[in-house]
Amino acid sequence: MADTEKVPIKERGIHNVLQKLEKSIEEGDTYSALQMFKTLYFRYSREKKWEDLKQLLVRGAKMFLQKADINSGSDLGNLLLEVFTKTAAPVDNKHVGMILDIFALYKADNHPSKRQFARGAIKWSTNKYNNDQGDIRLHTAFARSYRQAKEWSIAQKHYIRSSVAEEYAEMILEWVQADNAVKELDVYVARAVLLYLCLGHVQQGNKFFDAIKVKKPNLDSPLVNFVDLLLQAVEAEGTLPTFELLRSKYAPSIDRDPNFKSYLEHIAFVFYGVQKQGAGGLGGMLNDLMKGFLSNDQ
Repeated sequence: MADTEKVPIKERGIHNVLQKLEKSIEEGDTYSALQMFKTLYFRYSREKKWEDLKQLLVRGAKMFLQKADINSGSDLGNLLLEVFTKTAAPVDNKHVGMILDIFALYKADNHPSKRQFARGAIKWSTNKYNNDQGDIRLHTAFARSYRQAKEWSIAQKHYIRSSVAEEYAEMILEWVQADNAVKELDVYVARAVLLYLCLGHVQQGNKFFDAIKVKKPNLDSPLVNFVDLLLQAVEAEGTLPTFELLRSKYAPSIDRDPNFKSYLEHIAFVFYGVQKQGAGGLGGMLNDLMKGFLSNDQ
């Protein structure tokens, strides 16, 4: 039986098209293949053949990425995200799976097109969840990829929005080694905990801190004591005076990182509703530093 005969009749049209386009890519005519994919994108969009179009774009993106044509693969991946947005596609296993299938074919490097695709995917999932965090499954996959590429700061943005705090703890230890900053481990740990709290993720912050204590049981410093007590305070819904007392008592340790004061100001807003002086609302609370870090931009 011919390959085409194995395909259900209703799917043979797109199957035949994909076979022809795959042949063009194999023969090195990637430009013509990409233009044909885009032509089909507009045609299927007009005809509202959304499921066929999703299949076409996923297969096409994977074909190009498998041939290391990152820009073309990303073009089709980004068109897929446009389809998801146009059709209000649910953030479910099917659609998240399509994104992850494409993303998995990127090499472990920080290619601009890879970052653009990741940003678009998070933006789509954020809109559908109606929050400012994005889909946990996407963040987890992206965090692991950027960790593998040793893009530590980008991986960190995703880890604090994922559900794998223990992995994040492992990455922090790798990052410290790569930076030759073993003596500053407590600063890296404190930064991670404070960023979790900036997003209101107390449970994940505790999981991260517990994992660090298991891996580094002898880690001890005033800064470590501070984040330990801070986690206990916010988890127990402690009062603002308790928070202020901790911030005052451990001020010298907090000063070890110039960003920590901004993080703590944001934490005061998240948990106690304290407005930054001269600022109004959450938008005012997020200064340029916090906007840069807490945004979903990679």
